[in-house]
Amino acid sequence: MDDITQALQLLADIDRDHMHAFHDPLNPRHSQAVKCYSELLDYVCIELSRRGSRDYQIGKGAPHPPALIETRPGFRTP
Repeated sequence: MDDITQALQLLADIDRDHMHAFHDPLNPRHSQAVKCYSELLDYVCIELSRRGSRDYQIGKGAPHPPALIETRPGFRTP
């Protein structure tokens, strides 16, 4: 797993963990967590823009994801 993928995973983990200091302004480590999150987000944005979309499929020319398949019983597409 490369560094960009790990950084994206860490950001997603922080976003999902509502007990993290990043989400709690009363936590004494909140300001440090916000600063670190911001720096990590800046790093990811810079690296993705530098490396381009060919590796991570995020640019304008990236292929569209496959269509979702509805699995609910009795569902009919409009």
